[in-house]
Order: sequence, then structure tokens, then C-alpha cells
Amino acid sequence: MEAQVHEEFYGQLLPIEEDRVLLPAVAVQEALQMDRIDLNTGSPGWLLGYTKLGDKKLPVVSMEGLLGRPMPVRSTRSRMVRIISMTGASGWMLMTQGQPHLTPLNAKALQSAPLESRDPLELVLSRARIANLSAFIPDLEEIERLILKAQRSDLSEPLPDWQPGATPG
Repeated sequence: MEAQVHEEFYGQLLPIEEDRVLLPAVAVQEALQMDRIDLNTGSPGWLLGYTKLGDKKLPVVSMEGLLGRPMPVRSTRSRMVRIISMTGASGWMLMTQGQPHLTPLNAKALQSAPLESRDPLELVLSRARIANLSAFIPDLEEIERLILKAQRSDLSEPLPDWQPGATPG
């Protein structure tokens, strides 16, 4: 009798406005309320601000803004999810529209899906279907590079700031 190989791993589904982000479970550390954010000025609109976590000051990012989509409105469901750094830095926070969901994945549950026209190739590695849900897998290294660049750049013309409760657009 042949042993059946059962390869299962866990992912985190992070809800964003009209989409989902799929990350390995080990990439997500914790989820916090959005009430501890210091808004940033003079930076790209997708860099929402910063939050203090212990002795660290972590950037808070809107994935929708990074992808060139309308900025989301902060609601009572909005969370900041701490993403573990791929480069050894302290990490960063991603604004989500709800709690992350730990999801068991295997070859049967996780199917490849085509990229959507709204998926920028430089930030979206691939898309997947999990049951009846579509999610994308972002390029975390590229996102971290953009965060570092935004933090270090001296923008001559500041981009509009994100404001809590502001309407997208």
C-alpha cells in the first residue's frame, strides 16, 4: 500500500477593498485596531502614516493605493496587520478591511488563476482561487523597496494625504 502524501500548509487571507491578499501564514504577525496611527504628510498617498509598536515606528500602507486603486475608507472593521519584513527590517503594517483569516491550503484547495487587468505586474506575482474566492500574491520584496524609497525620498511636491473616513477617489 502506497503512502499518500498530504502536503498542507497555511496561508493568511487579508481582506482589502474589493479583493484579498494571500500571504504565507508566517508573513503575518498580528492585527491591531486602526486607532493608533499618526498620519503622514508629504509622502505618497499609499503611505498612510506610522504606528508605534513597542520601541519601533512602523509604516502603515494601503495596498489599494499601492496598486493604483481608489483609497479605502477607514471603518470600524479596518485593521493594521503587521507584515514580517523580507529584508530583515522591523516590518510594516498593512491596512485591511477586516481580520486576517488563517486558511489551510493544499493542491486541491489552491488553484492558479489568471491575473486581472487591474493587477500591476510589478507588484502582483500571481492570483489564486481558494474555493470560490480570488486572491493575489503580492511581491513583498518590491513593496518593501517602495516603502523604503518613500521613507527616504525628499518629494519636491507632496502627494495628497490619506485621511481617516475620507471618501475614496
